[in-house]
Amino acid sequence: MSDLAHKRRDRDHANLDSALNVMFLAIFPMLLWAFSGTFAGIATSLLVIWLFSLALRLIGKGQRLERKYNSSIVARRPRFPRKILGSALIGVVVVILAGHHFTDLMLPLLTGLLAAALSLVAFGLDPLQDKGLTDPHLSRQMETAAALEAIEARLDHFLKQINDLGDVDVSRKTETSCDLVISLLRRNVQDSEKFKDTLHPANDFAERLEDEIDALKSKWAHSSREFSRERYLMKLEIMTESFTESITKTGQTPRAKDRFSRKAERLLEQMPAESAA
Repeated sequence: MSDLAHKRRDRDHANLDSALNVMFLAIFPMLLWAFSGTFAGIATSLLVIWLFSLALRLIGKGQRLERKYNSSIVARRPRFPRKILGSALIGVVVVILAGHHFTDLMLPLLTGLLAAALSLVAFGLDPLQDKGLTDPHLSRQMETAAALEAIEARLDHFLKQINDLGDVDVSRKTETSCDLVISLLRRNVQDSEKFKDTLHPANDFAERLEDEIDALKSKWAHSSREFSRERYLMKLEIMTESFTESITKTGQTPRAKDRFSRKAERLLEQMPAESAA
């Protein structure tokens, strides 16, 4: 988008915000009404003030959601049509106010409909359709981004658990392994098929890492801490090597990946005995 288009968009947003702010000024006459009149009149004025302020808040929130929707390549429509509801409430407010001046209800209803219509003309409709979700390529990109975000959050949680143990060397090596997993995932983020091939062993690595961290934490306060620490580091190295080999080997098939997983499992099963020796 050009600078001119950016400036035009920002100017349009400012105009809409200014119009909304000006409409808040309409509340002041209603406040004067609340302090003069019968009890029924005061109650009605308070109701009108509440409905009008709610309508303006709905429209303001609807405008912010619409800006976010317009700036996104892929977006879902708002769950609630806030701008439409806000405009309808403005129409209700006008009906209530006009109803005090006419014996016939038809004219207040027409005035309320006109007010709601003018509000919709001024502020526009809410987005009523999802954007970009019907595009298979964009849908795959969204799924890939969500999967990457999920595993990044999971590994970050594991790193926090390791950091809480206060062992710098264990934290550094765990972070290095996790960074390797994430970097290989990000390398294939533009190719959904390659990303899926990388995601399976990455999730397998995360599951194994979670088990090993739980085992390490359970022994951290015991006398066998040093043995558990060395065992964890050796297992971490094996898991990382198995993951890297399963990703970087060319011409790899799912059966080959299973062989790497079985190899890692055999090595992990042998680790306790070898470490004890």
